[in-house]
Amino acid sequence: MRSAEDRSAIAERRVCVVAGTQTYVDWKDLRHVPEEISLVRGALVEACGMDAYDGIGLDPTADELKDAVRAATAADPQADIPAADFLVLYYSGHGFLRFDTEFCLAVKNGSRSDESTFISAHALLAAVYDTDVRAAAVILDACVSAEAGGAYGGLLQQIEGRRAFAPTVYLFTSTSRIEDAEQLVFAEAFAAALREPGIPRGKRFIPPSVLRDEIDVRMSRSGQTPTLDFPQVSKVCEIFPNPLNMWRKYDRPSETVSGTGWRFCGRRQAVSEMVAHLSAERPPDRQYLVTGASGSGKSTLLRWVVAAAEGAPLPSGEGDLARLVPLACVDLFLDARDQYAHDVLKQIGDKFGVRSEVGTDDFFRELEGVAGSKRILVDSVHRATEPAELIEDALIPLARLSTTRLVMACDSVPRGLSAHEIDLEGPDYFDAVDVRELVWGVLADRTDSRHRNARHAVLEDICDRVAEQAGTSFLRAYLFALDMAARDSHDVEAEMRASVTEIFREQLARLAPDDPTWAADLLVPLAYAFGAGMPNRRVWLGVVRRLTGRDADHEDLLRLFDKADEFMTESPRGEEDAGWRIQSEELAQYLAELHESGRVHAAFTEALLDALPVGMDRTPSWGRADRYTRVNFAEHAFWAGVLDEYLDDPGFLLAMDSRRLRRAFTLWGTESARAVREVCDRMRGSGVDDGCTVSRLSFLAAAFGRDRLAGRAASMTDRWKGSWIERAPAESVAVVNHGGGHLVVALREGGALVCTLRTGRWWRLSLDDRDLVTALDAGVLDGRPFAVVGQLSGRVTLHELNEEDDPSELCRFDSQVVSCVLRQGELYVSALQEWTFFEVGVGAGPKVDVFGHFLADLSATTVAGRRLVAGITANEVILWDASGEEIDRFRTSQSRALTSVTVLGTEIVTASDDGSVQVTELRDGRTWPLFSLGDQPITSLRCCNTSDGHRLLATGQNGSLIICGVGERSAANPIKVDVGFPVQSADLEETGRLVVATEKGIVRLFL
Repeated sequence: MRSAEDRSAIAERRVCVVAGTQTYVDWKDLRHVPEEISLVRGALVEACGMDAYDGIGLDPTADELKDAVRAATAADPQADIPAADFLVLYYSGHGFLRFDTEFCLAVKNGSRSDESTFISAHALLAAVYDTDVRAAAVILDACVSAEAGGAYGGLLQQIEGRRAFAPTVYLFTSTSRIEDAEQLVFAEAFAAALREPGIPRGKRFIPPSVLRDEIDVRMSRSGQTPTLDFPQVSKVCEIFPNPLNMWRKYDRPSETVSGTGWRFCGRRQAVSEMVAHLSAERPPDRQYLVTGASGSGKSTLLRWVVAAAEGAPLPSGEGDLARLVPLACVDLFLDARDQYAHDVLKQIGDKFGVRSEVGTDDFFRELEGVAGSKRILVDSVHRATEPAELIEDALIPLARLSTTRLVMACDSVPRGLSAHEIDLEGPDYFDAVDVRELVWGVLADRTDSRHRNARHAVLEDICDRVAEQAGTSFLRAYLFALDMAARDSHDVEAEMRASVTEIFREQLARLAPDDPTWAADLLVPLAYAFGAGMPNRRVWLGVVRRLTGRDADHEDLLRLFDKADEFMTESPRGEEDAGWRIQSEELAQYLAELHESGRVHAAFTEALLDALPVGMDRTPSWGRADRYTRVNFAEHAFWAGVLDEYLDDPGFLLAMDSRRLRRAFTLWGTESARAVREVCDRMRGSGVDDGCTVSRLSFLAAAFGRDRLAGRAASMTDRWKGSWIERAPAESVAVVNHGGGHLVVALREGGALVCTLRTGRWWRLSLDDRDLVTALDAGVLDGRPFAVVGQLSGRVTLHELNEEDDPSELCRFDSQVVSCVLRQGELYVSALQEWTFFEVGVGAGPKVDVFGHFLADLSATTVAGRRLVAGITANEVILWDASGEEIDRFRTSQSRALTSVTVLGTEIVTASDDGSVQVTELRDGRTWPLFSLGDQPITSLRCCNTSDGHRLLATGQNGSLIICGVGERSAANPIKVDVGFPVQSADLEETGRLVVATEKGIVRLFL
């Protein structure tokens, strides 16, 4: 149980409202409700440190129940009590279905005919949603109480769609939709699960799914099935603090438990140098690196220093050694095993209050600016997921900071890392006497040693033999000492065992002599668990049962904790992540070799799936997976050989940790895995949080040929959807909504395609396909649809849009064509250094030279009957009249080269390589920004006619499509779509659908 001082570390205010009804009119009285209230309230207050609301208890009315929720969570300024952050509402009573659909709870004097004596689940949940708490748990202990899930689902849908902020609500029920509830069964199981939640002590909070599982285990013989409904959330649920939480900066070496005889021996020189480095006021010339082979004591050294710095030193051979270590000389201890660089930097950022942007100069600059030294220990660098990445992206930049005091542990000196080396196997830091001292302690002081009273000469002889066999490995010395300590006195002269494998086998067998494989069977899953280790008992037992066929249960694990605690450790990984694992690499390797790895990982995938909540369609609800599943499931599935089964599951792809998922796809290496990896990379690279993630996944999946994934994702969303109409890579598109409608597409490899929208028939324009199309537009001339095409050679051709296509060459420039504009019976075309126009019934105008400037784009408009042409160079906007006479030129405030221009009425819209779009009013010269895509270039601008009038359609290199007006207030509510990869061009069909040109082809978007 945590002390009050421990609880104060979790500063948020938690309140509980615990109530129930004993007396009824239409149902029998429930005489044990007072006991249930007492049990639940006591557990919430004592185990979780909650404030119990005293204004309600037994036999409340419906209004009193709702009022209690409001009052309990509200602030009380006069008493200096803040508003609640978290709420638990427990209610015990009769439950029933009204009109066969509406689940209700009977309250005081409950009667089916009197609406004032019952409350619907909808009304009760709505009262919770109306509070300002961050999260709440509603716990209904009643017959058929899972029927409340219908009300919960409906409310959740309403809340997500209409309110910007609402509590995250978890609904626990004591029975399924068809079960009756027995008194005290759920209350006793719930209270016991809160007090002993079955998770590692390093976890600060009890995950709701684990709490439900623990309740289920305790109710297994009752015939009742507890249920849990909760939304898809990625944040840790902080409603229920773990009463057994013992947060440490480090995981204690497993051999340090009481009675093992282990002690920290020697290493005085190494400790002295590390402490001097950590405590130094002046910036160090070099950071420190502890090296040595497996078993040399690197991890133990770092953990011993951290423990001493916390004022709780581990046992040592030299009683005064801890005095060398000042209190609080370590700020952060990190174990890098199974971690990426960004994982390590995130933990550092969380500790020192810095944004954890991996590999960015900003992160390290902000970290350097945090006052004071940052004293950081990083263990197991060589066991990171990508050691080279960790060193290059995290440790080397950290080592360069003047305010960092860094000590790292690695099996050897990494390339590129300059550091002062503490080689634990070298003569400056290793002494065989220290090994003999460790062995002596095990033989003489271990509780179950058979040589505690042996003569000194015998002990010295054993110590010498063990030291000789162990060499520089403290771990091997400890293991050999364990073996010798377990032998009978007449066996001490026997030869030492040849390998640690034999020792492990004997040690584990001794834990259960009547069942020699019992301990090994239970420990094997810990050897295969990734990251911080095994996350909870349900998954652990699930793996054991599937792998060994052993019908293991919670009692087995409790027995294992008692007998095998020196083989296990609880590993913290940040303050919200912890697990059980095997600390010794040698023992983990021994256990791993007992079974074929694919079978173990298959058992993991099945156990994790079994623990996963399911949706109404009985498929896995990946969005509600716990952290271990999100981070590690994909890699377990890879090693099990079943990753292909999940490649087309949108929920799986969206829920998994993106970096770990990418690693699994890379390891899998199939064509399908590479395609899905590309889709996920694009999803991750877009960095957009617009509520259209599933739409984007469907679009990208189709783009990369994963049609089944695309279809499944499309069925999950009611946002925008895409339909691919041509797979040829495209540079630009233009739509003419006349004569059945036509779509014209300029292809990346040359040439152009036309599609009649009414029939869907495609044909190719008569062009020299070796001459790339560099400009394209479509529109109506003399009542008929036409396309105008400009090419790299400078050739401009006009095409009537029919399959007889007999193009006419309008002109030929000396340089490539950069712009074609067809509007209102007029055609404007420009090359790099000149432009001209054509008018129906009149013919061609003069070619206008821009005198040494290079045009990037051209547009035109008519103002008060006067034709105006607007062109852009890299840094200027130039205006001409119809005769080609220059009227004006000006610069915009955009910081990079201009790329596109279009004109709507009297407003000139310019786009820049800096991602900005700006409007200039022709009449008075006013300017205003319209929108920006950050530093991503705008790829096209187009004026479109819609039912709402003229609108601007812009596309971006980052995958954005934006439709908006151009007035000063028009961009406030644009229509914006982000498809996830570059868009070259777009146009609007008469139906309002977008046609988009991309590197993967042409797609129609339904908004």
